[in-house]
Amino acid sequence: MSDLFKNFEATDEQQWKNQVQAELKGADFTKTLCWDTAEGFQVKPLYTSKDKAQDHFVSKENTWKIISTFIPDVDISYGSVDGVFLNSDQTEAFQASANEMLFVDYTNAQPATEAINNNTYINWDFLGDLAQFGNYPDKSLESAVENLKKVAQSNYKNKTSIDISRYQNAGANHAEQLALMLLVGQEYVQLTGDKAILSDVLVKSAVGSNFFFEIAKLRALRILWANLAEANDTNSNLKVLAESSVRNKSVLDRYNNIIRTTYEAAAGIMAGADFVMVHPYDELFVEQKDLAVELGFKQQFILREESFLNHYVDPLKGAFYLESLTHQLAEKAWEIFKRLESEGGFITGLKNAKIQKMISSSAKKEQDKFDNQEISLIGVNKFPKKDDDFMKYSIRPKYQGVGKTLFQTITLKRLAEGAEKEYDKT
Repeated sequence: MSDLFKNFEATDEQQWKNQVQAELKGADFTKTLCWDTAEGFQVKPLYTSKDKAQDHFVSKENTWKIISTFIPDVDISYGSVDGVFLNSDQTEAFQASANEMLFVDYTNAQPATEAINNNTYINWDFLGDLAQFGNYPDKSLESAVENLKKVAQSNYKNKTSIDISRYQNAGANHAEQLALMLLVGQEYVQLTGDKAILSDVLVKSAVGSNFFFEIAKLRALRILWANLAEANDTNSNLKVLAESSVRNKSVLDRYNNIIRTTYEAAAGIMAGADFVMVHPYDELFVEQKDLAVELGFKQQFILREESFLNHYVDPLKGAFYLESLTHQLAEKAWEIFKRLESEGGFITGLKNAKIQKMISSSAKKEQDKFDNQEISLIGVNKFPKKDDDFMKYSIRPKYQGVGKTLFQTITLKRLAEGAEKEYDKT
């Protein structure tokens, strides 16, 4: 097959561009075929070997674990999944075996300092909770830091957890999500005085619908974390939990959420996530169906058993476009991280509202694009279903802060909320 290419002359990039320019008949090449990203760099129509700074081999294996959210009173078997994600108040209701893989979420609460079993990961990022809820657990930074030190010495599989899914669901762009991960990690080192706190870390990241950018983000995430660990003279045993985003989901034409989450799961898998969790397509409703929860993990069975995605390790390694995106996102994220770190770090950034303003600015730009149909959600702002029955279901209320907060918090908001209200009116 290699001999076939000897019969064709090679065409360099400039020759290709000249030909395209002629086909455009006077239209501006850059304005017509290039577009600017939310992160501040440009995407071209053609990438060559000159565009990749290096090959980033970010994963040595592709044996991702299928994780399911646990929903009480839903009549399905969790025995077929690799692990279960529990809220802290569900631990007693779920009877875990000795070696079952568990992820226990202690959002906005002090965690237990002992794991349920020897295969338990903890999802407790009190600095991220501070950004979202406006207070420390038990209203005390000192108490949270002391508990973090105890957790690091316990039998959890990870010492630390950083949950950047909230920033994606609040509208932060890809580089900002990565930068905030680094900023939180460095702040934990400073608060505890322990660089080893970066060694065994679980990073939970939401995956949205921008397929190639989400893959590049998760690939850049590993590179950046390795750099942060090296800068702190410690080893990095990073685990990544990729979950489907909430920001691009809607109660309108809700079955399209299944298609969205399938693409998101595939992106997480191709990017080398260690664990992938797909939320039910009807998660926005109070009453969830058994089928929706079961579909949430069976979508991954199809990707593994029928699409054979587990047969390939880092399948997009060497792709000029992806390598370029990975490199540019990593560079941009490191630049934002260094700027915020030089200005005082994560807590200071919240107090002076620079982090909130950064996220809200990106969120507004994305919302404007959605409202102008530059970003499309089928069944919502494009090809809407005229006779949607979503109004007969109860929609989960958004979290409402109680009491005084230390500063303005970040707001988690879905792109479709305005469209849903408009549908309700009309």
